[in-house]
Amino acid sequence: MIFSTRVFDPHNPASAAFNHSVCELMRLGGKPNLVDYFPFLRFLDPQGVCRQMAKHFKEMYDFVDLFLQKRLASGSESHRKNDSMKDFLDVLLDFRSQEFTLVDIRALIAEFFIAGTETTTSTVEWAMAEFIRNPQKLNRVRQELDEVVGCNRRLEESDLDRLPYLHTAVKEIFRLHTPVPLLLPQKAESSCVLQGIVIPKDSQVLVNVWASGRDPSIWKKPSEFLPERFLEGENSKIDYKGQNFELIPFGAGRRICAGLPLASRMVQLILALLLHSFEWMLPDGRSCEEMDMTDELGITLKKSAELTLIPVPRLSHHAYEQ
Repeated sequence: MIFSTRVFDPHNPASAAFNHSVCELMRLGGKPNLVDYFPFLRFLDPQGVCRQMAKHFKEMYDFVDLFLQKRLASGSESHRKNDSMKDFLDVLLDFRSQEFTLVDIRALIAEFFIAGTETTTSTVEWAMAEFIRNPQKLNRVRQELDEVVGCNRRLEESDLDRLPYLHTAVKEIFRLHTPVPLLLPQKAESSCVLQGIVIPKDSQVLVNVWASGRDPSIWKKPSEFLPERFLEGENSKIDYKGQNFELIPFGAGRRICAGLPLASRMVQLILALLLHSFEWMLPDGRSCEEMDMTDELGITLKKSAELTLIPVPRLSHHAYEQ
């Protein structure tokens, strides 16, 4: 969407380095740093967090610069004349000015990759892991997919609005495995009192949405993967678009994540395609009970052990040729 080309290519050393930098920035961003508590140590950077962050940001910027310079050198004005053919880099270049320079464009694109890739992939990975661990839930979502889409064609984005159980499964994943467990830091614009606690002006506030998603006073069986909880009763009215504070994986209010519509759509689409197109097996004959479901905290909440599955086609042969 940004460059009109594949970026994460494991056979390209520059791309692999870029991918590594994105992952490392997410990890380092969630790592406890002494200078946050003892600012007078900032110039020493005792844990080397700032130095490592600067190194990975430079690698990201260098990679983005390759695409910027290639697009500028190609003089692709004719490509940008047709709005329907524009990618996001074209749009940003159209807005280039003395106030919005190539440096700003580069930084903005880097932010999009940091915020929009790790969160989506980790959410899809958790969803696949939960479905593999819960075969009954997997069979139910597959039954819905087969009824709506069938086995003679691939799922299309237009099918998503007719998949209510899939939607509830995505809600449940956002509740149980919140992509950004502490959201992004907030700052109190004025002093206030919240449930008897005084929060001074300019305080940094971290909202623990991971804890609220597993609060037994809010959710029944909070540690279990139960998409059905959102199908009936009061929970059926709950959504993750910032209006229901029981479930705010994207935040709420003026600081809500700007990428919510895209992230929600992409998670649903990728997950539906994976579940509809293939059967999935654990390698080496392992059972689902043996899966490692521990997590690892960075800015995002990733699985400690990457999920490894073997795909087996389940659709008609011609469906994969479309």
